[in-house]
Amino acid sequence: MSMQFLKFFKRDTLTQLKDLGLLRDKKTFSMGSHFVPKLYQQIKLDSIDDDKKTEQIEDLLSTGLE
Repeated sequence: MSMQFLKFFKRDTLTQLKDLGLLRDKKTFSMGSHFVPKLYQQIKLDSIDDDKKTEQIEDLLSTGLE
């Protein structure tokens, strides 16, 4: 009887720990700790670059209209 109980106990405990986010597979851990932060940084840099280009175009247009 105890063997039957423990057979499911180990599997259920592992599932619960994964559901709580305490245990993650390598892919999920790598995505959260390496890829996603780099992606956010690249998006931030692209946004800053776009803002600078927009400012330059606005300056050029205002100078041309004057």
